[in-house]
Amino acid sequence: MGEAATSTFGQHVNIELGLQVSLNIDGHDDKVKSQVVGLIPGEFLILTAPVGVAGIREMLSEGNKVTVRYVYSGFVYGFETQIMTLITKPRTMMIIYYPQKSASVTLRKSERINCFINCTLTINNEEHCGTIMDISQCGCRCVIPMLPEKIYRDIEKDSIEAKLSFTAPNDKNELEVDVRMVNHSIDRAASKLGMGYNEPDEETATRLKKLCEFLDR
Repeated sequence: MGEAATSTFGQHVNIELGLQVSLNIDGHDDKVKSQVVGLIPGEFLILTAPVGVAGIREMLSEGNKVTVRYVYSGFVYGFETQIMTLITKPRTMMIIYYPQKSASVTLRKSERINCFINCTLTINNEEHCGTIMDISQCGCRCVIPMLPEKIYRDIEKDSIEAKLSFTAPNDKNELEVDVRMVNHSIDRAASKLGMGYNEPDEETATRLKKLCEFLDR
């Protein structure tokens, strides 16, 4: 993992709607999961409130400190802020102050290259067609039509067995690689899945390297 860097966001934070985040709420011992459902840059973020977690309801009070961590585009971001307010209709949501600074740590061993490659992602023996939007020698990001809810739960529990297959523009033979889910978000009717390769064999690793070199020309 690379070195941490602190950045000032100003009027923009590297986060998007539907992104899954991890929260440490002051006064509560365990990390809890949430999702970004809205924001106004420079003012606030709206998150789903983890109200089903035992003992946390009392901690969701105005002014209480929250530490937010999430993965976005190959970086782990983290920032501290405070709860602005809690709303209960149409469902319980937490509004937090927009962050001023964030620490980020890169997860990538190599930079990804933008592309547009049709692919098939096989999850738990079910095939889902989609598109690879960027790729590197270590992983890629795919857009897949909305997946069943159970798959998102399995991703969060890190219990997904998946295989990615596609035909590269520089290679007439299909390339297939085992993958693990690193992060995911939901945008309208599509899932954005960040994934890493699970120790590809030497031939597959060589083909992935040649693909990246071809796309980066």
